[in-house]
Amino acid sequence: MKAKLTWFALFLIGVMFVSFATVVIGDVDLRAKHTDITEKARYTGFITEQPLSTGELSFIDIDDMPQGTKYVELKLSNASDKVKVTLFDNATTEQIIEAGISNGRNFIDLQGYYQYVQIRFAPNVSFDLLNLRLSNHLPLRVRHILGFILFLSAWTAFMVFAGRKGNVTFAHIAIFKRYIYLLINLVKMDFATKYRRSVLGVLWSVLNPLLMMIVMYTVFSKLFRVTVPNYPVFYLTGTLIFGLMSEATGNALGSVVGSAGLIKKVYIPKYIFPIEKCMFALVNTIFSFVAVLILTPILGVPLRPTVLLFFIPILYTLVFSMGLGMILAAGNAFFRDIGHLYGVLITMWQFLTPVIYSEDAVPMEVRAVFVFNPMYYYVKYFRDVMMYNRIPDLRQNMICLAWSVSFLIVGLVVFKVKQDKFILYI
Repeated sequence: MKAKLTWFALFLIGVMFVSFATVVIGDVDLRAKHTDITEKARYTGFITEQPLSTGELSFIDIDDMPQGTKYVELKLSNASDKVKVTLFDNATTEQIIEAGISNGRNFIDLQGYYQYVQIRFAPNVSFDLLNLRLSNHLPLRVRHILGFILFLSAWTAFMVFAGRKGNVTFAHIAIFKRYIYLLINLVKMDFATKYRRSVLGVLWSVLNPLLMMIVMYTVFSKLFRVTVPNYPVFYLTGTLIFGLMSEATGNALGSVVGSAGLIKKVYIPKYIFPIEKCMFALVNTIFSFVAVLILTPILGVPLRPTVLLFFIPILYTLVFSMGLGMILAAGNAFFRDIGHLYGVLITMWQFLTPVIYSEDAVPMEVRAVFVFNPMYYYVKYFRDVMMYNRIPDLRQNMICLAWSVSFLIVGLVVFKVKQDKFILYI
């Protein structure tokens, strides 16, 4: 009875967390303040007013934006084609965002606070502008409800699985505690093996990112003329986080098969092996971080107080890598092709993440892919605290946490279900 009450309490905590995460990630507020400026905005260059028909220079000026404004809402009807809009900030004459909007309500994220915004429209399109409003949060929409249902279903499925007899109990935590010493010794053994017969030893963990940075800086800044400010630091911060995930998951993938001899001889919780590979990758990343910490001020980016938050994105990435690593390790035990395929996938993944290029260099249509890429959020988080002296808000933290916890839960479930059959295939 006590165990059932415990699981029920955990389920309710999960439901509250899912509700909170949905509201924060979706930036939802049922009491969101909406300011209608349809009549107050300045319209320039439109051929006709009803419906609005864009000319060669068609734009709407919005002055004196209220403090806290995050979104511009454009409600259209009778659009002759998909309307391409670009938002500019007059103070810097820099593009804020580019988007394609259509009939209905369209919310454009300003991605920052601006006192003045100019909305420029593509030419030769006509539409009826029903509303032009400014919002500090989003209203509840269908996608928020669907997201809540999806998250809640995943949590319910996990609790049903975990609550079954023998699947997950508090005794498993006690067992893990007993094997921490083994985990530490395996990390030490991997560390000694990696740098055996090496003259520079652990210094390679510091030199590798430095040498790669020199290569990338030469190729992209000199040959391809990439204009990202402080590109060496930009690359170092991106590759450190992505490298942690790549090394952790790549090594975890073969951890079960590579430890077949030990698994067949003695009893060891099999999840120790992929977790150990992730922890070993973390140790290497810490040494690489020292290099980044030393080079950052030398390369012209001063160290600010936000650097003290460096461990948060690293922790998010580590938890995510553990979950994905266990999924890969379980799959590779049955299908060795996964090991060959993953090398290609990780390369493609890196090019789909703003590691060697800026997010601004990607067309808006392609940028939508970033929403489904957890590494985008981890890399962005790390750059915010290391380069831009920004403390990520609660929404960004919740997105990172949701990706990490979700993959860890899925990884634990998949590994638990399949681990008893490993012995037959390794």
